[in-house]
Amino acid sequence: TGLLTGSGAWPTFCALMLPSRRDSGVLLFTGVLAFLSGMCALVYEIVWTRAFTPIFGLTVYATTTVLCAFMTGLGIGSALAPRLVERNRHRIWPLYALLEAGIGLCALLIPWGMGWIAELYGAVGPWGFGGVVRFLASLLVLAPPTILMGITLPAMVCALRAEPGGARVGLLYGLNTV
Repeated sequence: TGLLTGSGAWPTFCALMLPSRRDSGVLLFTGVLAFLSGMCALVYEIVWTRAFTPIFGLTVYATTTVLCAFMTGLGIGSALAPRLVERNRHRIWPLYALLEAGIGLCALLIPWGMGWIAELYGAVGPWGFGGVVRFLASLLVLAPPTILMGITLPAMVCALRAEPGGARVGLLYGLNTV
């Protein structure tokens, strides 16, 4: 039974995404939000890569760390999204606004987190595993905003009640990753 076999009831999260008649203005508004959200995520990624370069000493290590943090955070956020969206299905847009505000607040705290990483590295650096400490601490600092980013696209999809795998989901995903 279930979604994969085509029999039985769809999971509740997917049931929220069944097609409904929405005007094109809502789709346009959501598309613009998806585009702007993706653009901001890309800007964060570039800024954080440059900001973390002095911590790691080489751009390749900073880039690797930031990409790992992004992929991990987006994956965790996407995994958490169904439960969060289900609990807030009648308040999706306020939830989305809180997610974006949370991302912005977390971004403002990143410089503080970078200071913490430098202090931590200074304390453990002489013991020979400072690179691992810097990497794991950086993942920890970048986890909150990237997890929130991972929840935003599923929340937008549910706000549209788009068909799973349908054109509207593809459109939002495409606009979010352009």
